[in-house]
Amino acid sequence: DKMRGYLAGGINRLSIGMQSFQKDQLEILGRTHSSLEAKEAYFVARKSGFPNINVDVIYGIPNQTLNHWKETLEEVLSMNPDHISAYCLSVEKQTPIDVWIREGKLPVPDPDLAADMMLIAEEMLGSRGYDHYEISNWAKPGYASRHNLTYWKNGSYLGVGPGAHSHVGNMRFWNINSPQKYMINVCKPEKSTVLTRQSPTKEFIEKSKVVAGVETIDTKSSLAETLMLGLRLNEGISLDQLRLQFGSKAMSASLERLELFIDQGLLVADGNRLSLTQRGRLLGNEVFSSVLVGDDKQA
Repeated sequence: DKMRGYLAGGINRLSIGMQSFQKDQLEILGRTHSSLEAKEAYFVARKSGFPNINVDVIYGIPNQTLNHWKETLEEVLSMNPDHISAYCLSVEKQTPIDVWIREGKLPVPDPDLAADMMLIAEEMLGSRGYDHYEISNWAKPGYASRHNLTYWKNGSYLGVGPGAHSHVGNMRFWNINSPQKYMINVCKPEKSTVLTRQSPTKEFIEKSKVVAGVETIDTKSSLAETLMLGLRLNEGISLDQLRLQFGSKAMSASLERLELFIDQGLLVADGNRLSLTQRGRLLGNEVFSSVLVGDDKQA
């Protein structure tokens, strides 16, 4: 009933966070579901009529072997989802995994092993007809995520709900985290501000009782973010389009920093497009750091 309600409400895509099919790895990740419950959720969604389902999985988990990873991918492929997101584990500070690693209860994740896992994903998913269109994402033809493509192309989007983030023009803003406070302000029109079809100004957004903060993005930061996000896509970025958007002078300075990575075989310039090589996708963070920091020596 819940799934059919989502469909009736206009939701047309689901993303299910399965992460792993090994019990001990789910426990390390702090997930409370079992692999059986995750698969049940998937098939209930299919039976309810959902035409577009993504499945999330994670590699690079402490104690995860290549065979574990292959088993997880085989399980996912047997379900035949429309889209698969495979993310490398990022250990955030002060999380349980971080504490367990520092206490010696878990091994430090092996970046070389994680790289091998990504290559296995490329091979296994590619052989089953999935297009590797973004560093962490594979899709059947016609099922690339339009939602995420908006992020990667640094487009505008509006986040609705407590804690949601938005990007409109040269502004980023985010809502208050408390669901209770959010609903109180939304349900009292005299205390809230409604966005119109016109581009909202910073002052207009700040008057909203549900917005917690606003950030104005300058041209330099916007260019760096557009480069970094666009390079995540296998199609890369259009240099002519960026020159038109940001100007030749700004682009020349950025391209000068990126030439080092072309020489190292992490980037390839093909006519008007710049994109990561296969090796570049494995070492993408090095390229992205240089773009965002603005100085490859610091990165």
